[in-house]
Amino acid sequence: MNELLNDVIVNIVRLVISGCVAYLSIGIVPWLKEVGAYNVVKMCVRAAEKLASSGQIDKATKKQWVIDALKAMNVKVTPAIETMIESAVEELDHQKGNISNAFKD
Repeated sequence: MNELLNDVIVNIVRLVISGCVAYLSIGIVPWLKEVGAYNVVKMCVRAAEKLASSGQIDKATKKQWVIDALKAMNVKVTPAIETMIESAVEELDHQKGNISNAFKD
């Protein structure tokens, strides 16, 4: 009787753990992909900024260069990706502002 009860409890615990892992993977995997996509977008934005500052590309075409670079990496440019581009540009501008303010003091 105890062996049967132990087997049932072990199986229930396994089911609960499997369910938790499945539930977490549904939420975590898309989030990790989104974080990875944002890092790729940030890399492209920094590259475009560097190319524009060195005169290799026109400053007016930086966003288009980022979009073309993402397409070359097989990233589908959706409105969410375009929002990530704008966010990465804002983040870069904010970092530049913090650096320039640090040298003013």
